[in-house]
Amino acid sequence: MSKDRSIVAAKIAALSDLERLRKAKEIRSAMRSLVLLLDCSASMDEIVGDKRKIDHLRDAVVVFPEAKLYGFSNNFFEIREGVPEPMSSTAMRHAFRQIASYVDSSTRLILISDGLPTDGSDEEVIAQAKLLPCPVNVLYIGDDEKGERFMKELARATGGQEITLSPQELQVDLGTALTDGIQKLALPPARRNDGK
Repeated sequence: MSKDRSIVAAKIAALSDLERLRKAKEIRSAMRSLVLLLDCSASMDEIVGDKRKIDHLRDAVVVFPEAKLYGFSNNFFEIREGVPEPMSSTAMRHAFRQIASYVDSSTRLILISDGLPTDGSDEEVIAQAKLLPCPVNVLYIGDDEKGERFMKELARATGGQEITLSPQELQVDLGTALTDGIQKLALPPARRNDGK
């Protein structure tokens, strides 16, 4: 009887190891197709906890060295040498128009933003996002109901997922919450929802 139990235990351990390897491979694959679109507008200068939102964002993105980084404020740009200082407005519609050249149907696109677009109505921005070949997953940093409603609708309309990080309700620092949110949104929904 104990021999049968040890054989069963060995099979369970082997299956568990295979599952861990499969998941690790899936995560590496997801990270290679990860594109982060970062809000670098003036509102990201706001202090949350002991530092600015932009600094929390900088802490989070270094954990994903394989991700391609793009930013926007009043214009759209590729980020190569670190996330820039916050400035200007939130030209989100323009950012969606520009990023279309850098994404395809396999891209895991994550928008990280704390505010509403300033270069068009909510409907116009969502219409522009719907032209992208991939879903827009959203990490929203904020407590504003209108902003959260817009971000949820943006994600839903494009087939993406949305996570709201309310700075007032966080049990951990914003940088840690951003890192966790990126990891969750980077995985395909079926893997994200299976609790593993």
